[in-house]
Amino acid sequence: MQFEQVYQENKEKIFRLCFKYTGSGAEAEDITQEAFIRAYKNFENFRNEAGIFSWLYRIAINLCNEKNRARRRHRERNIEVVSIDAPRLGAGDAENRQQQFADNSEPKLVDSLIEKEMQELVRRETAKLPEKYSEVIILKELEDMPYDEIAKILNIPVDTVGVRLIRGRKLLKNNLKRYTRDL
Repeated sequence: MQFEQVYQENKEKIFRLCFKYTGSGAEAEDITQEAFIRAYKNFENFRNEAGIFSWLYRIAINLCNEKNRARRRHRERNIEVVSIDAPRLGAGDAENRQQQFADNSEPKLVDSLIEKEMQELVRRETAKLPEKYSEVIILKELEDMPYDEIAKILNIPVDTVGVRLIRGRKLLKNNLKRYTRDL
């Protein structure tokens, strides 16, 4: 199999995976490009134990995780200083924003904005989970992969996929409780 064929058959899948990890088209494009550069450099050494698709996913996931770790380190170093005079966001601010939109917008637009905001919140909170949980959640819930394919990509037993998925969902649910009392 030629590398060009591998690239053409998998570039969109890898981009979608990276986009789901990062939430940014530009960042996903950069990571996708880097994943294929790394794959190209190591293509001759590829052993085909788990399949080309699994190998590419593993490279992309590793790059996404590296990016998330770098982002966390950057956030920790750059703690924001906020003025005591600045307005603070409280628990009721989300409802206030919703009410402002409801007063001035079409209901469908408001629903769309709220849905996008929730999707971004879930993506951000998923990225904050330990990697072993965020990986399985993204592959199962966002990529809709079967357990056996996830196990091949992550090189773990199928039972471990199930356990990590349960634990990851529980952590994610607890993290999201800060934002809503309906969960």
